[in-house]
Amino acid sequence: MSIAPAIAPRAKRRLRVFQALGLALLGALACKGLVEGGYYAFQFSQDFQWSPAVLLSEGRDAFAWYLNGNADGRILMSQEPNYLHLIYVLLLPFAALPWPLAKMAWALCSAGMGVVGGFWLAREAGLRGWAALAALATFVAASPFAHALGAGQQSLLVLFALTWAWRTRASALGGAAFAVAACKYSFAPPALLWLLLERRWLALAAAALTGLAGLAAYAWLCGSNPLALLTEPLQVSAQATRIGLADVMSLARALQFSAGPVYLAGLAVAGLGVALLWRRRRQLDDLAILALLCQLSLLALFHHLYDYVLLAPLFFRALSFPPMLRAVTLVYVGWFWFVVQFIDTAPIMKTPAAIAAMALASAAVFVSLAMAGPLQRRRMLLRPATSAAAL
Repeated sequence: MSIAPAIAPRAKRRLRVFQALGLALLGALACKGLVEGGYYAFQFSQDFQWSPAVLLSEGRDAFAWYLNGNADGRILMSQEPNYLHLIYVLLLPFAALPWPLAKMAWALCSAGMGVVGGFWLAREAGLRGWAALAALATFVAASPFAHALGAGQQSLLVLFALTWAWRTRASALGGAAFAVAACKYSFAPPALLWLLLERRWLALAAAALTGLAGLAAYAWLCGSNPLALLTEPLQVSAQATRIGLADVMSLARALQFSAGPVYLAGLAVAGLGVALLWRRRRQLDDLAILALLCQLSLLALFHHLYDYVLLAPLFFRALSFPPMLRAVTLVYVGWFWFVVQFIDTAPIMKTPAAIAAMALASAAVFVSLAMAGPLQRRRMLLRPATSAAAL
């Protein structure tokens, strides 16, 4: 008598047990990341833009306040206002709360936006059931998620808004979401160039109008000249930002280039990367393009470890890559998500050699994925008629 029929159910049961144990472990790591991130958020939230929003609620220009010396230390910790004007208008409800409650509320909102953004990406990557839960837990367990949460950073908001914008970029709603994501403008250039190449005029017009509405509201609230306000975020950024993690701008700063060449180098690499993706667009699905645009931003423009939550589209999409490409991509993502946190504060990490090595590795992964051949799934973020391949 054959024993194969008896073995098959037993093997399935064992597989389910291993799946359950693996998911339980990932779930525990995700909970650990959330608890640690939440704890540090309640203790610090040093980058949360609460104090500039409070100044705006009082009718003061937070940018000018910082540039003029931050009188009375009103801008707390590392909350330098180097984001676009719209974010401070959006954060006015938090400014109405006392600092302890405001940072708790922002931590909860950030965690929620991160989980929802990850859920969207898992769905768009075609993941369901055990695979979707395991991938989402891995994302939440990653150190950039906890770092962004604990620092009160805006990175999880950017991931949420950019994913929403990409899903709906054929509409005005997508443009408004892109304007929110562009408040942290180091992520904006690659996606902006892509929308221009795709001729998403409705989304671009909506994004411009939303950004201008934010500028107008900011100017009205603080009584400043809108034209004078235009360049103030960049002025603050020039003073407040230094050397990041693994990007071209940070490398140029580590080599002591002046401000002009630093920005030009980053924007040039971003432009070249978008040009390569545009040439290869018919070989890539929408999620792969979004993933590579996010990775390109991390490679070209100034970013810290908490910004590497924007590797989430690449992580979720990589799970269905061909085996060798999947392995290389997951090792790359794993380096930033689970290894760098242990060495990020080492002095060597701010040296030109270390930054160049990681930037070159990022460039190699980017080019390899862009040139790898068809990376297409049957299911797309947008309908095929509105995808880049149809243009």
